[in-house]
Amino acid sequence: MTLPDDIGMAIPGDTVDLTVRLGHPVPLEPGLGFVIRVGGRTVGAGTVLSTD
Repeated sequence: MTLPDDIGMAIPGDTVDLTVRLGHPVPLEPGLGFVIRVGGRTVGAGTVLSTD
């Protein structure tokens, strides 16, 4: 994950645009929802904006 240069850290309740590079190919398309989980706990959620 890469946060924008002007954001050092995102905390719960923040809304941020970020770039994610996945380690394996995953079928994604703009508009698809996603969640980020760590140890079975949801730590983030959002919507795919682009698949550049």
